[in-house]
Amino acid sequence: MFCFPKETSVFCATINVIPMLLELVNDDRTKCAHITSKKLGRTTSKEQYAFVYNTETVHLIPNSDYVIDDPDDKLHREPYIAMFKSNEFDFILINIHTDPDEVPEEIDELASVYQRVQDSDPKEDDVILLGDLNYAPTFSNLGKIPTIKWVIEGKYTNTRNNYVALVKSSTSVSRSL
Repeated sequence: MFCFPKETSVFCATINVIPMLLELVNDDRTKCAHITSKKLGRTTSKEQYAFVYNTETVHLIPNSDYVIDDPDDKLHREPYIAMFKSNEFDFILINIHTDPDEVPEEIDELASVYQRVQDSDPKEDDVILLGDLNYAPTFSNLGKIPTIKWVIEGKYTNTRNNYVALVKSSTSVSRSL
């Protein structure tokens, strides 16, 4: 499964790159599909999130994808949420790209987002937060949630010496990753 923000520029605004990616990936053995968010951002620079997944092994739970409400405008780009299932393992993904200029505030708000997603389905404790957080694993309120663990620690995960995060919760996610 691939999850990534799709930056909107003049080039991407006129060409949808996801079908091109699927054409390259799909063959006789692999059948990938995708879902995308609406364009998000509070300025003219917008981004879309996409989840690309292999339909042979991962299934989107119907009508489970949404953009989280942010009525107080604490996030430059609201997170995109979706629930998937692979065999008997179901899980929720939260995809986010924090604004590099507002990282501390947005990381704090992600703790609230995470808790809202977790509370929305009390039976589901497998939540994975991923995306470009532009932040090191020593974050504030988000790091205080005891079930949150970084999958990649101690090294930068992009070329700008920032962190692209994959953060998980629950023991069943730990066994699956």
